Amino acid sequence: TMKAVLMNNINEVITAWRDTDPVTWAQSQYGWITPEGQPITLTAWQSAVVAAWWGHRSTVTTLAISNVKKTGKTLLNSVLLAWRWLALPGVHFAVGNDLDQSTARQYAEIVDMIRRNSFLAPLVKVTGKVLTFEPTGSQLVALAQDAAGNAGANHLTASHTEAWGVLSEGAMRAYEELTPPPGLSWGLPALRILDSYAGYEGE
Repeated sequence: TMKAVLMNNINEVITAWRDTDPVTWAQSQYGWITPEGQPITLTAWQSAVVAAWWGHRSTVTTLAISNVKKTGKTLLNSVLLAWRWLALPGVHFAVGNDLDQSTARQYAEIVDMIRRNSFLAPLVKVTGKVLTFEPTGSQLVALAQDAAGNAGANHLTASHTEAWGVLSEGAMRAYEELTPPPGLSWGLPALRILDSYAGYEGE
C-alpha cells in the first residue's frame, strides 16, 4: 500500500516535507487531519500568513499572527509548529502563559491531530508533556512561561499562544529567554511564533 511505501521511505518523506510549504503539507492526506477525518483547508488569510513566512523563511526569526478572536490564530500557530517539529529535527517548544495553557492550546491541538492521523500516530511517542517523532527523535515540549526553566534552551521553534498575556515581569523574562538562538538548522533560522489578539487599551 502507499502507506507501507511511505513508512519504508520515511527519511525521503521527511525531506519532502522540508521542501514543501506548510500549507501544502497541512492540506495533504498525511498532514493536518481535522476531527472529521479529512485534511484541513486553511482559510485565505491563514494561507497568506504562511506564504509570507515561506517566502522569507531563510531570514525571518519572529512571526506574529494577530487577528480578532475565534478566527483560527492558535490553529495556524499549531499547524506551523507541527510542520517545523516534523520537518526540522530538533527541540521545539509550545509555550503558554502558564503550563495549563501551554498544554491546553497549540500542544493539545497537535496531540489531538496526531491521534486522528493514521500515518503519524504510530510514529509519535507521547510522554507527559513531550511529543517525540520517533523516526528523527525530534521533540515538541509544552512549556510554562518560566524564565528559569527555559534558560539556555537551544531550540528551533518557540511557539507562544495568547501572547497578549505576557504582562508580568516573569513572563517577559521568559519571553526574552526564548529569543531565537543564532545560526541555521536544516537551512533555516530558529523561529519564534506568536499568536494574539490586540488585547486591551492601555496594555
